[in-house]
Amino acid sequence: MALNTQHGFPAVAGFKVGILMLETQHVLLPGNVQNATSFRFPVVYEPVTGLSFAQLASGDPVGDDLIKQAVLRLQEKNVDVIMGACGSFAQWQTRITQYASVPVYASILTQVPFILSGLPQQNKLGIVFATKSAYTDRALKECHIYNTDRLVILGAEDVPSYQDFYGKGSDEVCAKFRQEFVQYLHDQKSENPEIGAWLFQCSELPVYAADVQNKTGLPVFDQTLLIEHLYNAVSRKAYS
Repeated sequence: MALNTQHGFPAVAGFKVGILMLETQHVLLPGNVQNATSFRFPVVYEPVTGLSFAQLASGDPVGDDLIKQAVLRLQEKNVDVIMGACGSFAQWQTRITQYASVPVYASILTQVPFILSGLPQQNKLGIVFATKSAYTDRALKECHIYNTDRLVILGAEDVPSYQDFYGKGSDEVCAKFRQEFVQYLHDQKSENPEIGAWLFQCSELPVYAADVQNKTGLPVFDQTLLIEHLYNAVSRKAYS
């Protein structure tokens, strides 16, 4: 717990959910995990200072101590559960739980075994990464994903306006990416009719979850949904 050294009280209070994040410099639309308006309750963010996206996605050892220090800072803020904003925090899932004192779900990929256990056996899970290079053996191992036969791996990088979306982020570009991304997944569902649900690994993509669900008719799992679930798990209300 972070203390006010003069009075011995917490410096901040009331945050149930802490979110690890990178120090990103791009548009953060409502629905993005790093946009606080995406949630109906307060969340507290903690940047992993000095860690780049490339280092995070590759599991660079430089992240070991940087992530640990960020986790410890969140715990000092008295959070009850920790989530990673970027799905590539999956690279550190198991090792974070070795020193954390509260539950940590570093990536939405931790939910893959849960989702697969409920899908009809003939169905597969379509996992959408920002870039397919983030789909690594280490991420699978850290998140206890041992059966990959029922996974369809996709990348938002295959959407034509992807580079402009991440590079510019203007209203026009965002609208174009929305249209192209939704159509991309609709086409993927047509090509892979065995897909029975979507999982968005990238924290940018929950913005489009409702559009994708309306277009494809499939359940959509992402970080915002998991954060809502985790908040409810640590904030139970009495029924009477």
